[in-house]
Amino acid sequence: MRLVAPILAYHSVHPDRRDVINVSPQRFAQQMQWLADHGFRGISLQHYRQALAAGHPSAARMVAITFDDGYLDNYTQAWPILQRHQFTATIFVVPSRVGTNIVHDEAWLTQFPSVPREAYAYMDWQQILSLNDAGIEIGSHTVTHPLLDEIPQSDQEHEIHESKRLLESRLGHPVVSFCYPAGHFTNDCLRFVREAGYHQAVVTPYQSGQIRGGDFTLKRSGLYRDDTLPRFLFKISPLFDLFRAMRHAA
Repeated sequence: MRLVAPILAYHSVHPDRRDVINVSPQRFAQQMQWLADHGFRGISLQHYRQALAAGHPSAARMVAITFDDGYLDNYTQAWPILQRHQFTATIFVVPSRVGTNIVHDEAWLTQFPSVPREAYAYMDWQQILSLNDAGIEIGSHTVTHPLLDEIPQSDQEHEIHESKRLLESRLGHPVVSFCYPAGHFTNDCLRFVREAGYHQAVVTPYQSGQIRGGDFTLKRSGLYRDDTLPRFLFKISPLFDLFRAMRHAA
């Protein structure tokens, strides 16, 4: 395994959803079981960065587990599996979607007509607070989930600062982790994230070869619908970073 622990990126963990960003509860449970069986500890992004900064001797056996968007199934499906192994995680919440069942891609409703709209529901504030109290880190994923590199600079700043303010007003403590929607950002975004007071930010690279590493561009390995256990093992190995870099260079 790599010397620096991987950061995993999930979205939905739902038994009925069929879209690409969903991982079935069975596969998620299998992946978490493998980590536990092989001596890994699932932790939040905040604790991951703290462990690395402190030179914690067991940092290489830690895996930062993150979820984007704040889907209800993170609470009903993923959380019980994490609890089984005494793992924690970070969930990046979009405040404007809390308590709604807005479908991220309306094409899914046509493509998967048997899947009820309720399968795309997001957690409400009570559920978010419950996870926060149980040790799950709540991070920011902007206010409305835009592609940050496609909106004006003033809107970028608002999305980054205001999402932090909204979450902190509900949680009652600082929010220190940020996630760029779909891995899109600009140099201005990096500056706004620092100025807002976040300690770290993550990106699931869509242009991995162009992303310079740092506390505000921490790269993640995205897990999706078709990721079997062998593919999961590849994505948490050092070879995956090399593969991404080579694919981009080509």
